[in-house]
Amino acid sequence: MATAQLHPDVLTDAGYETWLDEVRLVLSTVNMQMEDWQQNWPYDFRTEFEAGMAAADAADHAHDFWWQHVLDECWT
Repeated sequence: MATAQLHPDVLTDAGYETWLDEVRLVLSTVNMQMEDWQQNWPYDFRTEFEAGMAAADAADHAHDFWWQHVLDECWT
């Protein structure tokens, strides 16, 4: 009997998408919709995921990153 083999990228992408859903959930608790902020100031979530960062920590970093951009625009 043959068994299906999944390509490693499929597993990684599924893990990344699950992790990213957790990031979205954390950001939503502080009323920050990822898609709204990401279109203006793209944050590199993939690097955070590949480094093994917890989703909540990545959300905190993105939050700080985005607000720094907002503050920079207000003061320039």
